[in-house]
Amino acid sequence: MALRTYLDFAENDYNYFRQSYEHGIVANAMAADAQEICEKYMKHVIDQYYMAASMEEQAEYETVMRPHNLLKLVKFIEGKMGISLSAEMKNDLRSINGYYFTARYPGMRALR
Repeated sequence: MALRTYLDFAENDYNYFRQSYEHGIVANAMAADAQEICEKYMKHVIDQYYMAASMEEQAEYETVMRPHNLLKLVKFIEGKMGISLSAEMKNDLRSINGYYFTARYPGMRALR
């Protein structure tokens, strides 16, 4: 399978995550993987549906696509794209935000 888009990577990672869990594999890295899967799905939405109308907006797009902070992605999707996310989804994303670092590196604190 050729992985070319954020959606390709998200789907591939999610399938691996789900199959691992179904086979009884549970590890710290899975928390980071879960955050990263959400991140890739959200970046897919931004990458496919956001149209920058100026160089400033293009710079904002490039800036938001770099970090691993789900709350920044939520803010961009809602504020710049006009897409509303449910309170439940935002709460779920808030609860896993920061696992990318805390589940991988000792002593790192969640970015909330």
